[in-house]
This record gives sequence, C-alpha cells and structure tokens, in this order.
Amino acid sequence: MPETPNEHTPRKRLSFGFIGFLALMFVLLWPLSLGPVAWLYDHGYLSDETARMIGVLYQPLSWVFEASPLLEDAMMRYLAFWRQ
Repeated sequence: MPETPNEHTPRKRLSFGFIGFLALMFVLLWPLSLGPVAWLYDHGYLSDETARMIGVLYQPLSWVFEASPLLEDAMMRYLAFWRQ
C-alpha cells in the first residue's frame, strides 16, 4: 500500500541540478527581459519614476555591458529590435 505523506515522511530537497537550472534561467532571462521593459517604456506603459526604479534592477547588467564591447554591441542590437 502506498504511503501517504505525513509528518514522519522526509521531504525531498531541491537538487543541485535544479538549482543550477534556475540560476541558468535567471542569467539568461534577466538580460533578455530588458527588451520588453524598453518596449513598455517607449510606448508609455511605464512612467519615468517606474523606469528609474526598474533601472536599479538592471544596473549590474549595464556594468557588464560597459566592461565588454562584444556584449554591449549584442545588447544594443537586441534593444534596437524591441525599439522598432
């Protein structure tokens, strides 16, 4: 007979693989989310104050892009796509 979960059943822990997957998704999706945010701002869906607050979240990305001309160029092309 299958055991039903109760206070004596150990919980499954998050595996390192799953945590690594989440970290990878964050690293990929964080920069990619900048395009839709730029589109929302350009089309008037975000106020200047909201854009400044959101800008704080993306400040570390700007440091990375400024340090790498290759990444900066790629991001500028990506943003140009969203700002058409």
